[in-house]
Amino acid sequence: MIRRPSKPGSLWSLASVLFFWWSRHVTSRNSLHSLAQATPLISRAKLQVSKYSG
Repeated sequence: MIRRPSKPGSLWSLASVLFFWWSRHVTSRNSLHSLAQATPLISRAKLQVSKYSG
């Protein structure tokens, strides 16, 4: 589900932990709504990770 960059860093590990924690605490009812809200944050996190890891 998550594509790891070629050089995974500590920030990416933290992002993965946060993502899995979030996905576990989301109910099936509002998961799509929450995902829509979280998508920009995830994209921003990926940009930050690629800056530091690459």
